[in-house]
Amino acid sequence: MKNHSILLVDDEDSILATLSFNLEKQGYKVETAQNGEEGIKKFNQSRHDLVVTDLMMEGLNGIDVLKEVKKTDPDAQVIILSGHSSFANAVEALRFGAFDYLQKPCDRSEFSKKISNCLAKQEFRRQHLILGEKLRALNECKRIAKLIRNLQDFHRPSQEAFSTIDVNNIVDEVCLLIKTKMKKRKIDFNINLSEKELMINGVQDQLEQVILNLLQNAEEAITSDDGEINVKSELKDSFVIIQIQDTGCGIDPKIIGSVFEPFFTTKATVKGTGLGLSICHTIIKAHNGDIDIKSQPGQGTTITLSFPILRS
Repeated sequence: MKNHSILLVDDEDSILATLSFNLEKQGYKVETAQNGEEGIKKFNQSRHDLVVTDLMMEGLNGIDVLKEVKKTDPDAQVIILSGHSSFANAVEALRFGAFDYLQKPCDRSEFSKKISNCLAKQEFRRQHLILGEKLRALNECKRIAKLIRNLQDFHRPSQEAFSTIDVNNIVDEVCLLIKTKMKKRKIDFNINLSEKELMINGVQDQLEQVILNLLQNAEEAITSDDGEINVKSELKDSFVIIQIQDTGCGIDPKIIGSVFEPFFTTKATVKGTGLGLSICHTIIKAHNGDIDIKSQPGQGTTITLSFPILRS
């Protein structure tokens, strides 16, 4: 409480002297101004915690002071005093952002209580902003940690042991996970898997990561209340084919050649680290596979993965 500064603006010396004396006794740091112009100048120089201003003054009145203070600092607190109180004046003061409106001469205890409440609100606001900054900093640390993990994953594929895996099982399990997550969204999720076993030589958790990443991208690309995602698998010319098609925002064909570059982002993936597709591309190439993207803005995207079938 003792560290708070208050600016008093009034054209009556006796009012300034009385209010200053009472506030300084309570431990506040007080500065005074004898008109609106001086008050605004002093506030701009010192940014006081609270401004208490008379309503009726020659030149700039209390509402003018209130407007200028709020223009400089929208979070600043202002209390309006008036010897000619009216409901219309009170409404106008509150409409322009005053914390409160009091009639002169003020009851000392009521005035002190209003000051205390106003500064408590200001302190709460400051603590809220500080907490917000701490949370943003924490989220940024989490984002950086995720980026580091992704960078580590970027070089991981060649270090993993390959085994015989069924692509249909991987696609089916990941699709089930995504469908559960999307229950609250009106997106048609259609899955059409080959009846034949689609066996390849690969690393299961890495291929799960690829399918999961691509399906999440497809969901994020659909920004409307409805949309459609189609997933299918098939055997074609000795290659296992996985196709993921969405009706999302699409990608400009001019930049499709850049989507696999590290740190590339689109409007649909702006929240990510920009490494997802790069990691997918690296994993697919490590599996002797290929990835093809076809897309048009506003017309969705079709991604086709192909891997050599494992001969029995």
